[in-house]
Amino acid sequence: MVLGVIRPDDLRTGVLPAPEGERPRTSQLRFARLAFGDATVDESLAFPGERFDAAVASLMLPYVMNPDETVRELFRALRPGGRLVASSNRPNTDMSLMFTRLADDVANGRAAPPPGMDRDRFLEQIRAYSNSAAFLLRLEEEHTFRFFDAERLAAMLEQAGFEAVAVHSGFGDPPQAWIAVGHKPERRKGGRP
Repeated sequence: MVLGVIRPDDLRTGVLPAPEGERPRTSQLRFARLAFGDATVDESLAFPGERFDAAVASLMLPYVMNPDETVRELFRALRPGGRLVASSNRPNTDMSLMFTRLADDVANGRAAPPPGMDRDRFLEQIRAYSNSAAFLLRLEEEHTFRFFDAERLAAMLEQAGFEAVAVHSGFGDPPQAWIAVGHKPERRKGGRP
């Protein structure tokens, strides 16, 4: 599908190939485990242009197939003067210390569970997430995901057209993520940003 080459056995039973010149839709394809909804390749975000004042992509960009295209689409969806806040785990991040500290604080009464959740259930959730985080780190090491350094995260926003890009560290002590903030330029005379 990504290459635009669809074989008859790629299609669901009873589905005919898209007519010449039309893009195939994911709903036509047969997948054993993946579900994409009904989208085409290079699908735009389902937002009109210049619709939002701000967008947040919190720890999302490392997990999408084309993060540069995603940032360009977020730029398109923002009004002039809008702001994007995007974050990425640092390369080779180790979130285990942060979750170990949190579990210790909850177990010893220094931190309370969220409203509506008892202490034991919260500790169970912390441990489960910690295991998931370790799995994500392995996938990053295998290059399934790409955690970005500060320079690459800033460059991604700048290449999309954002200005005054600033990158900050955060997400624990020691910091485990980079947080980038970029501003879409205001309109200049002539109507273009």
